[in-house]
Amino acid sequence: MKPNKHKKMKNIALLVLILFSMLLPNISTAASDHFVEVVVSDTVVLKALHYTYEITIGQSSAFPDFSKTQIDNYGDKDSMLKTVEFELDKANFKYRMDEKNKYTKTKDQSTSISLLVDLVSKEELEKLFNLIVPMPGVYGDVISVQYESAAPYYDQMFRKLYAQARQEADLIAKTSGSNVSKVVSITEVKDQADYYGEMMKQFSKIPIFNQLFSNGNRMTSNYIRKFTFRFEIS
Repeated sequence: MKPNKHKKMKNIALLVLILFSMLLPNISTAASDHFVEVVVSDTVVLKALHYTYEITIGQSSAFPDFSKTQIDNYGDKDSMLKTVEFELDKANFKYRMDEKNKYTKTKDQSTSISLLVDLVSKEELEKLFNLIVPMPGVYGDVISVQYESAAPYYDQMFRKLYAQARQEADLIAKTSGSNVSKVVSITEVKDQADYYGEMMKQFSKIPIFNQLFSNGNRMTSNYIRKFTFRFEIS
């Protein structure tokens, strides 16, 4: 064999040996370093505990009922305010003047009078709605809702999420003849839908957007959590 050819073969053998030595640790690790990832989610329905209902007297409602008789002048608004307060007192509703739209003797004719009513049940909400519907120039809408805390549901929710993830991981591992061992990581998933959902929640705090984007069901709120579970399999 010619010297240069021998040297070339020697270099190739050396290169193969180096590559093999580099791959060997990875090959041995891969034999035990297998994982399966499962994404699961759960939803808890939270009940409404408190409503704030805004009663507006005048034409400043964002979406007025044009079938109602409009109230334009100061005297009519003053008279209707007394009527509304009388009916609220008679029905034992707790209410207060909305400070940002507080009614004064010098107020502009285009400014409405607003009262805020605190409610604690769906029945009270329906009762108030039925009370103001017949009143001319009086409008109303729920401007905020306080829901129960999700914290008491955490333990049950997270146990359910783990059980669901483990069940799915076992099924996946079984198809390849493997067994699931321990959880190596848990990561909460925040996808685009969550981002837009949070954005709409912030918008809903603004009265006009609250009316535009409301889905009509404020008696409950969906609390959703989504996680990626990574299991080691062998």
